[in-house]
Amino acid sequence: MACIAEIGLPQPETKMIEMTSAYFSFEPILSSLKLMPDVPLRDDLILQNDGQAPAHPKHYLSNIGYRTIVDAIDQNAGNDVSHLLGVEKIFQTGLTLDDSQHDALMMCLKNRVALIQGPPGTGKSFVGALAAKCLYDTTQEIILCVCYTNHALDQFLEHAIKIGVDPNHVIRLGSGKKATKVIEPLMLHSIMKRERPPFDKSQKVVYGQSMSRMEELNWQVRDEVINLESQISWDQYQDLLIDEFDGELPSEFQMKKSQDGFATVGKKNKHLSPSEIWKIWKSGSSPPPGVEDPNGQLWRLSTSERQRLLAMWTHRIRNRPWRRSWAMQSRTIASRTPSRS
Repeated sequence: MACIAEIGLPQPETKMIEMTSAYFSFEPILSSLKLMPDVPLRDDLILQNDGQAPAHPKHYLSNIGYRTIVDAIDQNAGNDVSHLLGVEKIFQTGLTLDDSQHDALMMCLKNRVALIQGPPGTGKSFVGALAAKCLYDTTQEIILCVCYTNHALDQFLEHAIKIGVDPNHVIRLGSGKKATKVIEPLMLHSIMKRERPPFDKSQKVVYGQSMSRMEELNWQVRDEVINLESQISWDQYQDLLIDEFDGELPSEFQMKKSQDGFATVGKKNKHLSPSEIWKIWKSGSSPPPGVEDPNGQLWRLSTSERQRLLAMWTHRIRNRPWRRSWAMQSRTIASRTPSRS
């Protein structure tokens, strides 16, 4: 920037975005986005000017039935709209949206991109379910609902089913450990059990052999990870972690620092080094006493999640430019070294 200023050229505007969470969890998504030739909805998300009206979705422009319903709901602001949304049997006393809910619903139905914000209990999920119901009833669009938590997803689906979305047209993906009686039949594994015909004897044999082979391959992968890891030192992992976590070793791998001259120790009065804490983390164990951040994100990962993350870090270390150049240099030196035969 200083060089640009010295030669009199205008300085480009620089914007810095600070992430409040660990980078590694978003790395695969960001890497995939960089490979995309075009950004979906870029006109709405990036190129739209202030004051410019957002573009309508294609079904609002081309689907007469959809547009008729949306415009009718818009014209009935402050009035009962249950008959327009086909939910009059569910809301027998009527359904009247307040001003903010009405505006939010219209934003969802008339724009290609919409963002609804508000404190808990203001009806965000309910408004989203109404928008999904309108799309479901009047278009052939496939609706993809992605939520940050399983609980939020289940809550949204229950809203949608309650107001008339046919549960036979819903497939729930993801973890369902706490699924309710309404959600459990929608889980993909539940649907597969219902739809899949029972195995005959020969199919059971093939299935058993396939499962045994899959388990064998799983152990081979774990052994390979251990083999790769054994060739990389803790110092190399530490350098990578410091690069990933804003120039500091994550607090999950450090002991608490005392302000009064006393040292925090673990079991048997032993002060654990970062490398020793690292070994405990890799094994899938719980954090030892005295760790600075025992409830940190890294400690909350399961053993399998830690193994996948470790494999990714190992891959990144092995593919660092300095490591490749050092390996090439080592091979060159070795090839020039005369044999003693």
